Amino acid sequence: MSKELNDHLLRLLHEAADILHRYAAELNREWKRIGEALGKRNARVQEVFSTLCAFVQARLLPYGGEHPANGQLERIAAFHPEMVIFSLNLMENTVHQVLKAHASAAAALHPAVRYLFFKWNEWLLYEVNEQSFKPSSDSSWKKESLWKDAVILFNEWILRAQTFEESAAHICFGFSYFLPFSRCALFQFVNQESTAIGLHGHGVDNGQIQRLRVELDSIPMLKESVGKLKAEVHEFRHFRPIYVPRASEQFPRLYVDLFGLASLVIVPVYVPTEGRMIGGVVLDRGPGRFFPSTVGCFRR
Repeated sequence: MSKELNDHLLRLLHEAADILHRYAAELNREWKRIGEALGKRNARVQEVFSTLCAFVQARLLPYGGEHPANGQLERIAAFHPEMVIFSLNLMENTVHQVLKAHASAAAALHPAVRYLFFKWNEWLLYEVNEQSFKPSSDSSWKKESLWKDAVILFNEWILRAQTFEESAAHICFGFSYFLPFSRCALFQFVNQESTAIGLHGHGVDNGQIQRLRVELDSIPMLKESVGKLKAEVHEFRHFRPIYVPRASEQFPRLYVDLFGLASLVIVPVYVPTEGRMIGGVVLDRGPGRFFPSTVGCFRR
């Protein structure tokens, strides 16, 4: 699963790099204008901002490849960290503004841009200094950092929601966008957690999901798993998603045929302060697609 998550997050970075390349002319104009405005107040701030703009636009991605401009990296490393963060934030905000002006589906592109600049901050403020400017193609992709990256981005994305409906939509979009899943459906537990009703879906017909009312008694494996989780929900370190390797053996034929279910990952949604589960998120790779055997790490 780590390799798939690695590949998935790399695709997000490449998507953001393509955005910077596609709007390079306009971004350079805007960054130049901002740099000139900064120069009227503080020449040092202008130097930092202009240097970072040129460096990021020349590389696009904060990892891999050779580093022919080691002198420039050393120059950047000498900048005060707060000035680097300030400049990168200004650059990122400019990209978001350009996206809003030109992209009809800008909302779906912002998270990739956010991730790119998140990695630029991490790479310039930590990785580069740690390695004394030695080139490395995978230094930022240590396995233990992958889930951290995805969770941080996911949380930031959910916090953008302003209503309950937006929260449900952001949760489903986030699972599919920041993690290597193709479809996501969010369910709420009612009737003392004996029934799950559909709230929202991504990558699947949302109307179909919202019409669903699933009795957990009809899925013994799921009812048993939820029961075990309820007994352990206060012990967060033992909390894991539920992995269903073959849905056809565990789920009613109605749902298997309707959605082309193959294998699933089910993530219970719980309220730690109340010690109870309020719903669940069902994830898969698409109709008829099974997870690779490595996903067995989810198995209880």
